[in-house]
Amino acid sequence: MNARRFQVTAEIDKAYKNIISQATTRDRDKKFNLQELELSSIAKHEQINVLQPLIYNDPKLKETMDINHRFSRLTGGWISPQFKVVYRALPKTDDPALETVFDVPKGVIDHFSGAKKSLPNHEDRMEFVAQIAKKFNGLMLNKKTYMEDELRKIHAWQNA
Repeated sequence: MNARRFQVTAEIDKAYKNIISQATTRDRDKKFNLQELELSSIAKHEQINVLQPLIYNDPKLKETMDINHRFSRLTGGWISPQFKVVYRALPKTDDPALETVFDVPKGVIDHFSGAKKSLPNHEDRMEFVAQIAKKFNGLMLNKKTYMEDELRKIHAWQNA
């Protein structure tokens, strides 16, 4: 058994401290902020300490993902699919407000100048994860019924 799997990382330590702080505060806004910090710490742990060494450090995977991203960014996803999160149970949406796309071009020149980021790069990926979390929170605040319905649909997959 690999003992490394059971080491407490700085991110896990921070997450537990935030959980304990949540339990002792009654202030709703402070509790929400602590929950965001806890989730951020867990996401960072997962992305950097688990997924990075497990898959993203593989040179062939990095090369393949970067080539895919270059073609995707250049063609708008026509030749190669974009790296994105879709906030619905179906794999696609026509509503850009229901997705977060990785490394979106900021204009026409930027569109053709090539990829600026690499998903296997943990700093670029953590920026993307932060964008996803922000969008998810916004949707939960502004389209709560829709999001809860979609999450129920996804939850039902476990019995499929």
